[in-house]
Amino acid sequence: MNRKKMNRSKKKGKPGSGKHNSLSDGLNYLIKENPNNAQAYFIRAQLKHNQGDFQGAVLDLDEFLSRFPNNINALIFRGVILYYLCEYQGAIQDLSDAILLNPGILSV
Repeated sequence: MNRKKMNRSKKKGKPGSGKHNSLSDGLNYLIKENPNNAQAYFIRAQLKHNQGDFQGAVLDLDEFLSRFPNNINALIFRGVILYYLCEYQGAIQDLSDAILLNPGILSV
């Protein structure tokens, strides 16, 4: 990135400008700029999970799955988190949906 672009980034508050010093801030910025960026929701869900924010992770996975309802990895991920949160019905539903989409997953 050249110096002029870096200066513009600082003025606009884009990631890498000093105003966004973390992956979380960068993902929040991406989602704010493009709320349809499903991949950013999935990555932010992983980050929130790693930080112990399970409710936040579920909300981001909800957004991701609203766009990609048949994504087996997201269904399993959300199902496991829901299990951690003792939301057993939701966990059973997500894991059952994942199995229905790919019955071979049980042989792993």
